Amino acid sequence: MSPDIILGIVTVLMALLGAAVSLHPPESLHDPQKWWVKVLYAGTFCVLGIIAIVCVIKQSRETAVANQNLANSLTNLDTSTKEISRVTSLNTDLQHELLGQGSRIAHLAEESLENITGGESFAVIAPQVHSGLVPIPLIIRNWGKQTLTGVTVVIRDRLAWDFFRNPYSMYQAEASALFVGTLHKEEIKTLNKTLDPSTQDCEKGCVYQIEISAQNFTVTENLVFKKGKKVPWDYMYTVDRRYIKSQNPKETKFGYKILAKADWTGD
Repeated sequence: MSPDIILGIVTVLMALLGAAVSLHPPESLHDPQKWWVKVLYAGTFCVLGIIAIVCVIKQSRETAVANQNLANSLTNLDTSTKEISRVTSLNTDLQHELLGQGSRIAHLAEESLENITGGESFAVIAPQVHSGLVPIPLIIRNWGKQTLTGVTVVIRDRLAWDFFRNPYSMYQAEASALFVGTLHKEEIKTLNKTLDPSTQDCEKGCVYQIEISAQNFTVTENLVFKKGKKVPWDYMYTVDRRYIKSQNPKETKFGYKILAKADWTGD
């Protein structure tokens, strides 16, 4: 039985015993020969008082233990709250780091894809007119930051794209396409091909149309020569890329974007 219940019972018994003695005191209490009655009353009160004191002490101890347990629980709760806050902060930092890692991984994947496909890089052919040699040597350069793979070059003179005058010349030019292969960032290679503009009627323009294809896309370089003052030939070029401007079921419209341009050398 719990101390508080025992204490309650003892308190009630002491109250009842005190009331009984006060309301109906036995006459034997005034008789000197009935001393044992006084001892019985006093002993009963003492026993009940001792029981009450023991119950109070025990209840006090239990209350102290309960208070200490409560204080420990509050301390543990505060520690747990701080630990939860710390772990939550770490989780938040970890999530931010993971998001950053995800962004970096996506960026690296994009860079890797651009390196594989060539991204927005393209190649340009430049005649080496400063050498003074005729036929003129040609070099090709990667004009970009990504590696170009599967590079091929098709060079057509004016007659080659005049399909009505020479319907087979275009196919002949494509059949003699030059395979360059891989061009790394800003790499320059010498082509196994030379040009002699004097074979054309330069009064109408010594023009060459060059298609440079890679894994990413194809560009067209329009190369024009004219008689030079300090070297046998000067040249200029424009490099453009065709793209789909608008597309509908009836008609597809294309546009051209100039990627590179060089004015006349020697001017």
